[in-house]
Amino acid sequence: MDVSKNMSLSFLQPEELIGNILVDSVCFGETAAPVLTIYGGTEPYDINWNGSNPDSVEVGLHAITITDDHFCTTNVDYEVAAYPVIQFNYLNDTVCFNETITLSYEVDAFGMSYDIDWNEEDPLALTAGDHIFEIVDEHTCSLLINVHLDANPEIVLNTVIQDAEGGDNGSVEVIISGGLAPYSIEWDNGSFDNPLMNVGSGEYLATITDDADCSAQITAQVIDISVDENDFEIALYPNPVKDELRLQLAAGNNWSIYDMEGHLMKSGMTNSLYSTIDVSSFSSGSYVIMVNERSAVFVKE
Repeated sequence: MDVSKNMSLSFLQPEELIGNILVDSVCFGETAAPVLTIYGGTEPYDINWNGSNPDSVEVGLHAITITDDHFCTTNVDYEVAAYPVIQFNYLNDTVCFNETITLSYEVDAFGMSYDIDWNEEDPLALTAGDHIFEIVDEHTCSLLINVHLDANPEIVLNTVIQDAEGGDNGSVEVIISGGLAPYSIEWDNGSFDNPLMNVGSGEYLATITDDADCSAQITAQVIDISVDENDFEIALYPNPVKDELRLQLAAGNNWSIYDMEGHLMKSGMTNSLYSTIDVSSFSSGSYVIMVNERSAVFVKE
């Protein structure tokens, strides 16, 4: 007797193996920690990060391979992106000797908001040297900026003076060195000549500007050498004075310099009609020079 049996077999197919990666953009030079979520397949899963450290993935294109317990596999491609790096360019790189400049700069933030930490410096008054600043964008990405400013050479000035004699026949020549040639000169009497010719007794201020638009000033005092040496009038110049005070007074007169509180600062005797007194060590302020019973006041810068 033949017996026939019908048998049916059913196979349960797991859901499709799917991997999904979420990863945030990072600041330039930093790494990311992707978040992986796996759906379907059969646990446990084996994850191959293909050489990457899942806690520190560098910027760029990457792929992982997921294998489930039944050796079903799937590949997941992902990208770690970097936020754009803010571009900072400063437009001036030199500063005049012993002066400050206002920093001129451009920022390309690619539409992001940002703040600049000037490191307690004033960008409106920067000196020569290195200055370190920091830019922080809306993603808290930071960029250190080194602004280097070179100092232009100092403009050094000296004068050659031909004193007047009974009229407007004196002259002043400014000897210029340093800075960046060529130079221009302008006197406070409106002249642009060097030397300044046909001038009488008086004080003349010259402003010299070099090719880098840096400037320096010097004052020259022209005297009239026809003055009678027996004239007891005290003549001082320059006034205000920085280092050396020129005294026009007949020879053989004793002089004394006092501060405004009456303390004797210096004394001496004139040995010619024109004497030079070194006051470079004096503090800034007003002083009185006494000759017998006469006096004159000068200001030390």
